Amino acid sequence: MDKHARRDDPPVDYPSELEISERAFELFFQEREAPKVFAEYWRRAEGELLERAFQTVARRTSDRDRFRPGR
Repeated sequence: MDKHARRDDPPVDYPSELEISERAFELFFQEREAPKVFAEYWRRAEGELLERAFQTVARRTSDRDRFRPGR
């Protein structure tokens, strides 16, 4: 455990390379076009999944702080 992390901090669930590549292929199939540059699909997929992880952590933190006694 990171010595600077607080015990009650929610874990950050970063997307794995497998999750990113799966999402990149989903984007490719949704658009039904051959990727001109696969890296663009990768960047879009990575951005979406990182944003989703951030929103999850923010929601957990908000929920935890809302129900903390003395607030």
